[in-house]
Amino acid sequence: DSAKVICSDYADFLKKSGETYNIILLDPPYAEKFLENALKMITEIDILQSGGIIVTERPVEKNLELDFPGYTRSKNYKYSSTILTIYRKD
Repeated sequence: DSAKVICSDYADFLKKSGETYNIILLDPPYAEKFLENALKMITEIDILQSGGIIVTERPVEKNLELDFPGYTRSKNYKYSSTILTIYRKD
């Protein structure tokens, strides 16, 4: 009832989305730049509600920008060769 799973090309969806969300989960293919591009688009389009979070998954060797305007990188969780990073909207 209170959750929605969307299976779509991320860029098409983000451009057309007219909704705002409390939580966004990003787990794109590791070898591509999809994660960085999706984070940038989400912060520019502003589809996350105030206080909402973005959870990203990436390999340990892949770095991400520390912050995006209006968002704070709050925590990293390392699991073997994977890191989950949480961004919170200010």
